[in-house]
Amino acid sequence: MSSEKRSTLTLPPRDQRVSELATTEIRVEIGTIDVLLPCRTFDIAYKVAELGVVSPTLEFLLRLVKVVPGLEEAEIAQFFGFSLNDLSYVLNEATEPGYIERRNGRVWLRPSGEELFRGDSDEPKIFSVQERRRVVGFDLMSVAPQTQRKLDNVEMALPELALRDGAGRASEKVRDRFRLFFRQITERSDRSRSDEVDLYSIDRITPHARFRMPVRIRLHSTLEDPNSADIDLSSWRDAHEVADRREVESAAAIFAKTCETTTAASEAPSAYDLLVEFAPDFLREYTTRNGLSVRRYWREAATRAGEARVDRKTIPIVGALHLRENAERLLAMLDYGMRENPSDQKQIVVVAPQVEHWGATLENRELLEVLKTRLKDAGGDEPRSVCMAAGRPPYYIRRTFDELACADNPPYPRAVEILLIPGTMCAVVVHSPIGDAAGYPVPLGFGSFDQKVVQVVTDHVEERELKYAKQDAT
Repeated sequence: MSSEKRSTLTLPPRDQRVSELATTEIRVEIGTIDVLLPCRTFDIAYKVAELGVVSPTLEFLLRLVKVVPGLEEAEIAQFFGFSLNDLSYVLNEATEPGYIERRNGRVWLRPSGEELFRGDSDEPKIFSVQERRRVVGFDLMSVAPQTQRKLDNVEMALPELALRDGAGRASEKVRDRFRLFFRQITERSDRSRSDEVDLYSIDRITPHARFRMPVRIRLHSTLEDPNSADIDLSSWRDAHEVADRREVESAAAIFAKTCETTTAASEAPSAYDLLVEFAPDFLREYTTRNGLSVRRYWREAATRAGEARVDRKTIPIVGALHLRENAERLLAMLDYGMRENPSDQKQIVVVAPQVEHWGATLENRELLEVLKTRLKDAGGDEPRSVCMAAGRPPYYIRRTFDELACADNPPYPRAVEILLIPGTMCAVVVHSPIGDAAGYPVPLGFGSFDQKVVQVVTDHVEERELKYAKQDAT
C-alpha cells in the first residue's frame, strides 16, 4: 500500500451550492419598449376546393365499380338488392356528372370517377372549386399575417423597426407565404362549411395600403450579467408564432441594442450620488467613501425588492417604473402616502432621463392613468401629469403627459428619473449599466412614502423647476 496521502475532493454545503446555482439563473425584468412593425395589406384573389362526401348509395356503387371494373348492371342490382327502378336511379346519379361509363350492359369508372378517390383513400369524395377574394395584412419583414387596427395618438408616435436590405420586397414573397399560412388566414366561412377546404390556386395579388402595428419588446437580464438585455416577444405573440417571424425577432434585438447607453453612463456617478442624497438612511448600508456600492445594491435590490409596508416606507426599485410589479409597488406607496398626508392638491411630476427611447411604451401612459385615477378617487381636483424633459422630447412622450416643461440644459444628471407626487410619495431610479460604462441602462433606485424622503425630493425638484419652460404637450 502506498504511503502517499490521497487528496480529498470537497464540495461546499448543498444549501450553498443550490443558492449559488439559483442566483446565477435569476432573470430580472428591466424594461419594456413598444415599437411599430411596418406592414402592408394585399388584395388576394384565389380559389378554394371545397371537398364533400358523395351520397351513401353513390359511394357504394363507385367503390364496387372501382374494385370490379366492367361489372354487369344485373350483377350490381343483385349485389345491392336493387329493383330495376332503383338501379336506374343510382346509375343515372353516377352517369350525369360523368363518374361512370355504361357500355353493353357493363359499368366502368371514367377518369373523373377515378379522381374522386384522392390519394390512398378508398372513399370517393367530390369537390367544387370556388372563387374567393380578401384583403390580407402582412408584416414587411417576415411576411407573416398581421391584422390591422386603428392606433391611438401615442401608438402612432412610437419608434419604428427598421427594414433591412431586401425586406421591402414583400410582394414577391406574399404568394408563398399566403399558401403557407392559408389555414390561419382563410375566411371563417370557408372553415365553417367544411373542414376540408384546400387552397386550389392564387390568381392575383395586388399591393394596397401600408400600415404599422405595435410590437411589445420585454427586456430581461440576469443577476450576474445585468447589462446584457435579452428580448422577449411573448407579450406580442406566442412562441410558435414568433418562430415563424424570425426577421421581426432579429429586428427587435437590433433595436434593443440601440438603447445601450453612451453619454448618460458617464454621468452615472453623480446620479447615484443623488440617490444617496435623497435617502441617506435607507442607502447607508450600501454607501462607501466612494459613493454607492452599485453592484452590491443591485444584487440586493434584484433579489429582495419586497413590498412597501407601514414599517418599510422606502424600498428598492429595479427595472422600469411602469413594469407591472413596480407599478403595484408605486400604487401601494401612494395609498400609504395619502393616508399620512391626505391633501387634495395632487399632481404627478416626472423628471425624464436622457436615455434612448425612454417612455416609448404604452405602459408608461397606463401607469400615469392608474395613478391619476387613484388620486382622483381620493378626492380633490383632476390630477395632472407633468414631464420635465431635456430639449424637445419625442412625440410619444409629449402625447403621454398632460403638461410638458423643457430645458436645453437640465439641472439633473442624464441618467436620473424621478416620479414625484408632492407630499405623498416618490420614486427615483438611475438608468445606467451596472458597474460598467457600456451595456443596457438598467433602472436601479428606490421608491418611498417616507415623508422625510418625499420632502427632500420635492424641495430638490421645486428648486430646479424654474430652469424648465412650459411647452405645448401636443
